[in-house]
Amino acid sequence: MDRPNGPSSPTARRDRLSGAVLATIFGVTVLLGSWWTANSLEDEIARGDITLAQNAATMGVAPVGYAMASNSDGSPAVIVSPTPGIESWLTYVVRKAPTWQSDWRIQPDGSGTDWLVTRHISDHGVVTVLARPAAVAFATPQPVRSMGLFIAVIGGLVVYLLWRRRDRTFHLRMRSLIEAGQDLRWRGEIRSSHRKGLNVLVGRNDQYGELAQALIGTEGQIQQRLSRLDALLEASRSVGSSLVETSVLSRILEQVQEVFAVERCAVIAYDERAGVFRVEASRGMSSEFVDKVRVDPQSRNSPSARALRTGEPVQVADTHTDLAFTEFRERADQEGYRYVLAIPLRTVHARPAALVIQKAEPYLASFSELELAAAFGRYVSSAMENAALFAQTDKQLAETRRRLEAVMGSLDDGLVLTGLEGTVYYANSAAATFVGMSLEEIVGSDESIILDRLAARARSQSRPSMSHRQDRSREVILDTGDGQQRDLWLSSFDVTDAHGESIGRCHLWRDVTSDRDLHRAKEALLSTVSHELKTPLANIKAYTSTLLADDVTWDPESQREFIQIIEHESERLNDLVMNLLDLSRI
Repeated sequence: MDRPNGPSSPTARRDRLSGAVLATIFGVTVLLGSWWTANSLEDEIARGDITLAQNAATMGVAPVGYAMASNSDGSPAVIVSPTPGIESWLTYVVRKAPTWQSDWRIQPDGSGTDWLVTRHISDHGVVTVLARPAAVAFATPQPVRSMGLFIAVIGGLVVYLLWRRRDRTFHLRMRSLIEAGQDLRWRGEIRSSHRKGLNVLVGRNDQYGELAQALIGTEGQIQQRLSRLDALLEASRSVGSSLVETSVLSRILEQVQEVFAVERCAVIAYDERAGVFRVEASRGMSSEFVDKVRVDPQSRNSPSARALRTGEPVQVADTHTDLAFTEFRERADQEGYRYVLAIPLRTVHARPAALVIQKAEPYLASFSELELAAAFGRYVSSAMENAALFAQTDKQLAETRRRLEAVMGSLDDGLVLTGLEGTVYYANSAAATFVGMSLEEIVGSDESIILDRLAARARSQSRPSMSHRQDRSREVILDTGDGQQRDLWLSSFDVTDAHGESIGRCHLWRDVTSDRDLHRAKEALLSTVSHELKTPLANIKAYTSTLLADDVTWDPESQREFIQIIEHESERLNDLVMNLLDLSRI
């Protein structure tokens, strides 16, 4: 097995590999730098030749050591060529120059020699080309490249050797830092076994000491944040655990005291009747202070009023030095606090309110502390919003129920609602009248008692078996006990929820007395009308049959008498029909 830090250990192999990579990076960086420098020099040289080409085109004279060609007369012409045998090549170059993408390029001649060729195109379209050997033009950049290669090789080797000669304790120091970092990542605190090595590094005045101090500071911050998260989680649970506003606010303020290490905190809310802000819930404040606190919403110096107007947290670092707090300084000294933080609460349905935190000593909260206080403020807002919405919902439900009860109570029909177990939980006044009981006696009793009581008051010939649920609809005649009779149409049905599940039963006793009286009057009228109609019709039929008889011959006087009788009965029948029509209009 390799030793942890031996020459064949993974750590040593990684160390050698790291040194090689670092040396390679150094060499590549130097090479790239040298090549970039050489290329920059070449660009600068080419730009200088472009300027010379422009001057040569203007003056018509080639610089010393340059070959020059132009097409000023419409056809390429060589002006000067210090090197023999390149005239045809220059003619070719000046012809192709207008198509170049840039004003210079490296162009080989017929013998393979590279030339630096630059061009200039005048406003009249005249193309001038200057050329000189690239080896001459770029005599300076070439050594730069060679020197860069040399420095890259030597420098990379030196870097690698220096890297390998580092102090072996680097691994131990880094291991201590890594182990402490891993502990913070997975445990949130540093193990005691790893803390010893970290404490050794804390006393150093180099980067190791700074890293060790940063890890220890990070551990403290992590512990603090975990504590704050626990407090926020507990505040969140408090918001969802109850709808009683004072209880929830008291639990949240308890967490505020613990997290911020403050002596006193409170929630102030707007009192609509008094027109001021008063303490709604508090922790650590004296009862005299709570009773006396009245905050004017229009106050320009009150931290709570300012926070509510601006919508931003307001803190008074020192009540003795803050000029805006002068009018409240005496009250603060009596209560014993020197620092105030007011967090506005964002409410929609609840009353305007603010979270107030007080400390005995001057203080200035950091941005993270203000954010944390704002988070607690959001939980307080949620608690107040939940309570306000619950109160509104409860009020709306009560109003809706009152209206429904008023509507059902005003019905002339009897209505009884029961649960699945048969217990009556609602009945209207008409149902109470039909069974001869008070509403207090009906509600809460078993439905069988109510149905039996109703059956007992029904006439014996129409008495139903009301105790059986199969009798869903039937008509009975009810004796109300005051000498009157009522015709009732009894029906019952199951009450279901939105999913079709049965949640109870409804008994509806419809008073059809007026319908039955109307029906009986109609039957009497029809009987009378039928009798009255039959008499004239019978006479008309009889005399008509007599006149039409073939076995008897009547004298004219008798026939006239019969016809008069038929006419009289027809008029009588007509009068009856007209009376019926008039009656139908009433």
